[in-house]
Amino acid sequence: MKKYLLLLVTAVIFFGCSTTSPTKAPSIGSTIVPTTASTAVIQKSLRPLLGEESFSLNVCSELTSDFVSQVTGLQIKKTKDFSNSTSMGCSYFTTDSETGPFVMVVVDFLNVEDQKTGLKALGRTLKTDPRIKMDHFLTYQENGILNDIYLIMTPDKFVRVERSGVDIISDGHFIDSASSLVEKILYR
Repeated sequence: MKKYLLLLVTAVIFFGCSTTSPTKAPSIGSTIVPTTASTAVIQKSLRPLLGEESFSLNVCSELTSDFVSQVTGLQIKKTKDFSNSTSMGCSYFTTDSETGPFVMVVVDFLNVEDQKTGLKALGRTLKTDPRIKMDHFLTYQENGILNDIYLIMTPDKFVRVERSGVDIISDGHFIDSASSLVEKILYR
C-alpha cells in the first residue's frame, strides 16, 4: 500500500510541476517571462516569415507614414505603393512631389545569395552592423557611401531599405531607422 501511495504522490508532484511552469503561454503566441518576484513581461510572438501573415503584403499599410516619420525623423508628406511581379514596397516622400527626396522600403522575393553576388560584381562592399538585430547586410559603394540595407527574412525573401540620397538622412540615422523596422518585420 505504501508503494502505491508513494508512486501516486510522485506522479502528482511530477505532473503538477510540469503543467504550472512560469513560462507557460497564457494565450496563443505569447509567453510570460519572470523578471522579478512581483512582475512579468509578456513577449510578442514571432510572425511567420512567409505567407499572408508575414510582413510584405501591403508595406504602405504596415509601415504608416507616421511610423516612418517617427523612426527616420523625416516629415513624410506622401506615400506611393511600389510593387511589381517580384517585390512589394512603399516610397515615403518628404515633399508632395514624387520626384522629391524619399526613403523606400521594399520586400523582394529574390535569392539573397544571388543579390550578394550581383552587388559584389558592381563593386559594392557588404558589411553588417550590430545595431540591427536580425540577419542583414549593408551595401557600400566604392567611395564609401552607404547605398541600401538588406534585412534577410529567408534565403529567398528580404526587406530592402533605400534612400534617395545621402542628404536626406545620415548613415547612422539610416541604420538606426532600419533597425527600428526589425520589430515590425519579425513580430505581430
